[in-house]
Amino acid sequence: MKKTFMKLACMLLMVAIALSCAACGPTPGKRTSENENYEANLTVDSNISTTLKIGFYGKTEEDENHFKELEKAFQLIYPNVSISLVTYGSTSYYQDLMQAYRTGSMPDIIQTNATECFPLIEGGLLLDMDKYIQLENDKYEQGKNEYPDFYAFENFEDQFYDSLWKLGQKNYNGHQFFVPRSADRIVTYYNKEQFVAAGVDMTTVKNGWTWEDFLAACEKLKKYYADNYDGKPFISGQWQWEAVLFPMLESSGGKVFDENGNITLNSAETLNAVNLLKDLVTKGYTKEKEPNQLAFETKTAAIQFHSLHPDYYLKSLGSDLGIVTFPLIGKGSGENKDYSGAKIGAGVTGYGIYSGLTGAKRDLAWQFLSFTLSRDGQNCMAKGGVSQPPVRKDMQDGSNLWRQNKGNLNLDAFFWEAERNYSTNFFLSQESSKQVDLMEAVINMFNEPIRGTGKEPQKAIEDCVTALDNIIKSN
Repeated sequence: MKKTFMKLACMLLMVAIALSCAACGPTPGKRTSENENYEANLTVDSNISTTLKIGFYGKTEEDENHFKELEKAFQLIYPNVSISLVTYGSTSYYQDLMQAYRTGSMPDIIQTNATECFPLIEGGLLLDMDKYIQLENDKYEQGKNEYPDFYAFENFEDQFYDSLWKLGQKNYNGHQFFVPRSADRIVTYYNKEQFVAAGVDMTTVKNGWTWEDFLAACEKLKKYYADNYDGKPFISGQWQWEAVLFPMLESSGGKVFDENGNITLNSAETLNAVNLLKDLVTKGYTKEKEPNQLAFETKTAAIQFHSLHPDYYLKSLGSDLGIVTFPLIGKGSGENKDYSGAKIGAGVTGYGIYSGLTGAKRDLAWQFLSFTLSRDGQNCMAKGGVSQPPVRKDMQDGSNLWRQNKGNLNLDAFFWEAERNYSTNFFLSQESSKQVDLMEAVINMFNEPIRGTGKEPQKAIEDCVTALDNIIKSN
């Protein structure tokens, strides 16, 4: 998952500009019969000779390595197909992508994620892939009938975690416009050595630990940091990140809008959520932007809420690295506290097909995405350095590459009770052009009381309601 507000704002603007200049380039696909009225085919000539161009934001060495592995494996099926990775981001990913659209040089496959996909879908730049998925379901059903022992799932889609698969759909519950590459889930990374030295009850540090367990650990760590780190804050919380904050609101029972799109944020439940963060700051456990991510890597912070793959932290922490689920936030008080509605921030990065692609090239693009989703494809990515958890349900045992070379790390934290996964969706009832401002307003509501301005949580909520109303009414 990425922090996407500025990028998403740029994209909304550039999509609007691009679509107003249809004469400058190819007509974009629409989420109408123009996009959906195509013939999908799962049979592609193995001798096809072409290059699949894949558009990236911020291509990394890891991306290059894992696509080299994917290319080598894919060429066992299609020996004359090569993969070309193109970074769009000399100014910004979206400006470059829209320039490619206007000049007719769009990539065949487009990288996106659960938050950034909406403008691409609304702008008609991503193909509705339902026809391919239906053919895959039919193919799976046929194979299941002929070889029942080799087909363990209900259909093609059932191979993947539903809570993650749906994030590639319009409004998370509709037509499929991109497929997830890997799973992203907010977990609690912690420094085991510091936890033990601080006297934290390690029997409570397990998947499904609660906010109360977390606070008890923080009290121990506060004394430890007072004695050893001059009382510095020790939670790197990423408090400007929607993937951390909005599940806290959802878990507390707070709602930004009701089912009719009316603002319902001003509630006791929202106040509880905002106070959760303020209390952490008041007690000296954390600050708005301190400690930063580097502090955890350099062992001057004990806790990091993030979705980065474990290999990233293993380089610096080694055997001191611990992983557990994000603490569950319950409703109510005392022994009657209910954790059944507790949510954990989750998202996906994945790939869609450019809606302007046609014929055999479009079919080939789907074959590549389908291979990426396969067990072999997921292992290729792990071999190439993508250590994010796979989206497949059947890749959780130690025989799969993503789990190897990680010692005794609690990797189950990424999948524990996956039905609790929550991806930001409160803005779906509003115009897509206003989504960025709406999210920023709610994030600001959480952060205003911890900025040293003296603003109380209730006032921050009331100001947020006013801001939301102004955004909705704006032209």
